[in-house]
Amino acid sequence: MEKILGAVVAGHICLDIIPEIQALPAGGFNETFLPGHLLEVGPAALSTGGAVSNTGLALHRLGIPTQLICKIGADAFGRIVRELIESECHGLAEGLVVDPQAATSYSMIISPTDVDRIVLHNPAANHTFCADDIDYHLVGQAALFHFGYPPVMRRMYAQNGQGLVDLFRQVKQTGMTTSLDMCHPDLAAEGGQVTGTTGAGDAAIAGFLSALLRGFGPELALTMASAVGACNVEAADALSGLRSWDITLKRIRAGWERLPLRLEDPAWSWDQSDQVWRRNGRSGPGKEWHG
Repeated sequence: MEKILGAVVAGHICLDIIPEIQALPAGGFNETFLPGHLLEVGPAALSTGGAVSNTGLALHRLGIPTQLICKIGADAFGRIVRELIESECHGLAEGLVVDPQAATSYSMIISPTDVDRIVLHNPAANHTFCADDIDYHLVGQAALFHFGYPPVMRRMYAQNGQGLVDLFRQVKQTGMTTSLDMCHPDLAAEGGQVTGTTGAGDAAIAGFLSALLRGFGPELALTMASAVGACNVEAADALSGLRSWDITLKRIRAGWERLPLRLEDPAWSWDQSDQVWRRNGRSGPGKEWHG
């Protein structure tokens, strides 16, 4: 039986509020979003967002045993966040730290079709998250520790990032593998013929890490990163478009169309068998995959 290693995903979490906005005519965004206008929208989707949700729950859906560590407030948004996580799997919300003095983080995501999204974000409780909020005994039971979004978590970036350094120093003392997602404070993403881009990068990270934790090589890890990210943008929120590991793998093997990537650098050559670019003179030692 395939051995699958576990992960702990810690850091930023929020409640995403995503109103349904119908397609706008070409160039219509600047004409529609003006002071004084009333814009009728559809129902709002409520979903958890941030690295802990987007990457952590994506890993869970991909079959990786995952523990979540993050901070919320003792408010209505916090209760919704907990309920949404528990609806994924009973016990997943056990690592949520409640700060009674802080509000729960939220994002209002304005994402019309074919237009770069706008995110109104309140970091709230994420600003108080610190190294002391980590359960290092729990961390030590996993194989990988992933931390996300320190640039929007004040105690992580204050004093030249000393809080983040202290956290990773303690995690590394457990001897485990670590990864870090340094999001950019500007949460805008490129538009395209897609439904939504919320959490697409986090989903791609989850695809890569899920292959790593299954013991596969870089070829499949990169393919799964692209595939899970592509699944993500088929839905407006960060999770609804994601499939299981097996279903995603079958979709790849069934001949899922790939966008062409051309490199004019003579140091790289296209490997048709693995569908990746390789630096000349280097072979692929990655584990064979069968699905």
